[in-house]
Amino acid sequence: MDHGQLSMVAEKFQWVFSEALLNACGTDVKFCRRQRVITPFRLGLALTATCASQRIETLADFHCGFNALFGTTVTYKAFYNQVAKPHFADFARTMAARLISDMTLKVLGFEKGHAFGEFRHIILQDGSSFAIHDGLREVFPGRFKVVKPAAVELHTTMDLLCDAPTIVVLTPDTTNEQAFLPEPAALRASVLLADRGYLDRLGIPILRWPSRPHGAREKCMGGRA
Repeated sequence: MDHGQLSMVAEKFQWVFSEALLNACGTDVKFCRRQRVITPFRLGLALTATCASQRIETLADFHCGFNALFGTTVTYKAFYNQVAKPHFADFARTMAARLISDMTLKVLGFEKGHAFGEFRHIILQDGSSFAIHDGLREVFPGRFKVVKPAAVELHTTMDLLCDAPTIVVLTPDTTNEQAFLPEPAALRASVLLADRGYLDRLGIPILRWPSRPHGAREKCMGGRA
């Protein structure tokens, strides 16, 4: 990443995490009516900074991160009451979507004449399953109910040339992965790397690589270069 790109990232970061923007976002989704110590701006920045700087084990990690970042003495109960609000999920979702869309920047490329240089995007799509607390089995049922009755799957689409995700969806582990593949029309001049088990619906040419210990991948062309 050159100096110009770094400057662009810095400007985008200031825009995405602008105090006025995040506070307005919190108001728009009805997460916050009156802004006191835990404002949408402070909460959004603290959640992001804590996730980026340490491993998160419990909600208390976010609480401690908030107080450390802003030098406050907010009690755990007061912090919990904010993140337990029904509209907090809407606020966090909106902030994450804005972060993914506005902070994406092409940082990799190929020399002129290189075969892959003909493609505008190299897309990677896959899902990863995670077991969660058994008490959430009704909301997030798992596929392996005897071992772990509650589980989620994180479906992620990543643009390798931007070295960043473009779509992130969290669902119950029982949800079909095919629903989260990119639409064929969005793959023009692109290469898609995905599990070979669910590419039949795209209706586009497939190139198979030999099987590997961790499973095979398939490469398909989403349109002419």
